[in-house]
Amino acid sequence: MMKDSGLYGIIISIGGNLITSIGLIFQEVIEQKISKNSALGPHYQHPLFIVGVLMVVIGVISSIVNQGLLPLSTQAPLSTQAVFYRCLLKWAVFRSVRLRKSQIFSLGCMAFGLLISTMGANWEDDDYQLEKVIDIMTQPLSLIFTSAIALFLLSLAQAMQHWARQKADYIAQKENQKDYELPQKEIPRSPGVVGLLYICMTASVASGWSSVLTKIVLKLLVSAYYEDTLDFEKLATYIFVLPLPWLIMVKLNSVANGMKLYHARLFLPLYQGTTMIFTALCGAVYFLDFAPTKDADVAVFSVGLLLTLVGVLSGLLDFDPKRHFPTYNLDNSEETPLIKKAKDKKNAPEKNPDMQQSGSFLDLLGHRNPYDEFNANALGFFQEEDHNLNYGLDEELANNH
Repeated sequence: MMKDSGLYGIIISIGGNLITSIGLIFQEVIEQKISKNSALGPHYQHPLFIVGVLMVVIGVISSIVNQGLLPLSTQAPLSTQAVFYRCLLKWAVFRSVRLRKSQIFSLGCMAFGLLISTMGANWEDDDYQLEKVIDIMTQPLSLIFTSAIALFLLSLAQAMQHWARQKADYIAQKENQKDYELPQKEIPRSPGVVGLLYICMTASVASGWSSVLTKIVLKLLVSAYYEDTLDFEKLATYIFVLPLPWLIMVKLNSVANGMKLYHARLFLPLYQGTTMIFTALCGAVYFLDFAPTKDADVAVFSVGLLLTLVGVLSGLLDFDPKRHFPTYNLDNSEETPLIKKAKDKKNAPEKNPDMQQSGSFLDLLGHRNPYDEFNANALGFFQEEDHNLNYGLDEELANNH
């Protein structure tokens, strides 16, 4: 039965990620049309855009359902499917999109990595009641792992606080000076490598731990429904329930900060990769996904996970620090480039596309789109001929594909 639930979970994962990718493509089709002709009206007036939003919602629901069907480590590499599918769909749908050799290499690594990791993964997920959950979360390995991650993040946070104080001093100094005077002390626009590591790790840890808590809550709900347990009448249960919204907000806030302080081509591949690895570690440490009693091949799974990671990080091959700079401005005024205007188009600076307005559903509500982590464009899988990362896609769709 547990083996069957694992098979259902993998099928749901494939279907959910494919539906999400198609929904995002539908939204982008409408966005591109409106960007070329504003008379077409708001995004939400187009049925195709609404269908795209509903498909994304279905994909999100399927990912939540999967938390109760698949071991956490098995889900880790599968989370990259949306990037893979969206790349192929954009190539199939938009005539102006072409694949380069580096992109084909990236997609190939991801395809083989997903296949190999699934073959070596543990498909059997255990049932959990409150007593068992408390036992696995308080085992020595779990406590050591949690404490080590927390201390590592706290040490990185100290460096971020130093940069934040410099930033506050810079802004205060500039506000007190006249227009013709320049600030006496320039500071970096972003907190450097340490800041990048801190933001990526914070977002990844929040994502991994929120997945752990979501899985625990779903398992307790299933036990309460089928076995009439009284776990939700016990105070200890809400130790796992209450932090969940906070962790989700930390994740979204960290991703938004990363997109603001660093270019998408640098931040998103690192974030996707660290999230995948940390989620797999959470499954191995907290839920013992690779215990000797489990039907899993650690070596095969590790090879597949590594290949998937190589595919994701291949997006960094398209990152050029001379062209890809963040749009964040320290004084919160109109954004200005961090480098002087290039003399030729080849070396022209490239702005962060994900800091621009998009036609997503959450953008309509005034919120940043959390699905930017699945943005294959920002990962550098596509680049238009004679065009930068802004992606001026053709008006016509390849309807025959």
